[in-house]
Amino acid sequence: MSVVKISPEFQRIYEQLRWIERRRKRIVDSVSSHFSRDLVNSILLKDMLLDLNVNLDIELSQLIDERDPDVFLRALANEIEAHEARTIGALRKHTSVYQSHVDEQIYFGARNAGQDAGRLFLASYQKYDKRDPHLEPVEAVQALFVLTYNGFPNEKNLFLSLRSHGGSTVHYQSSPHLKNWQSVGGDPKFLHHIKIEWMKGILDILSPNLEFTYTQAIETGSKFGLLQFYSPEIHANP
Repeated sequence: MSVVKISPEFQRIYEQLRWIERRRKRIVDSVSSHFSRDLVNSILLKDMLLDLNVNLDIELSQLIDERDPDVFLRALANEIEAHEARTIGALRKHTSVYQSHVDEQIYFGARNAGQDAGRLFLASYQKYDKRDPHLEPVEAVQALFVLTYNGFPNEKNLFLSLRSHGGSTVHYQSSPHLKNWQSVGGDPKFLHHIKIEWMKGILDILSPNLEFTYTQAIETGSKFGLLQFYSPEIHANP
């Protein structure tokens, strides 16, 4: 059996999709620890959401089928994002009448997953210096977009403008998530907030003094998205 050659671009996307599934599991663990593992398992089992139908523990070259890598990865992205959205929807609907408490645990799990990703990134970062364990703002922003799924490069969903001292901006002209979330009845605004917590978690580890704000987001109803990074000691909050 011939081994499929995987481009670095496709490998990076696969790793980003893996992190979405790890984030989903972190969210499930967070809700389970606050409420009940048996309760959460019963909720997810009812809708067949306990596990993804794909084994993401193996390498992409072993997982990929006869389809073109681009076609395969797009289908995988659709499945993984929809699965996370369905899981979160089920947890919010059935775990407790106190939905705000459930939401808090979901956010907490998403942020923890981001922190996990940040730690793993630092551990493999060639320039990592234990004496100064945080990245420069531009490096941290670049790492954030290495770890976070934002669609495929040829879709040109966003334009990243890097600036020193944390004043970078991101302009979004389309969302790779919205269609997948809406296809399973997900709440785009809430799911967008999950992504924000995930990103905050990454920056907690990589560059704690670097903050960001979405002044516009397609997932919350705007025609375009604008994300601005800033360091409070240098920039005014946008």
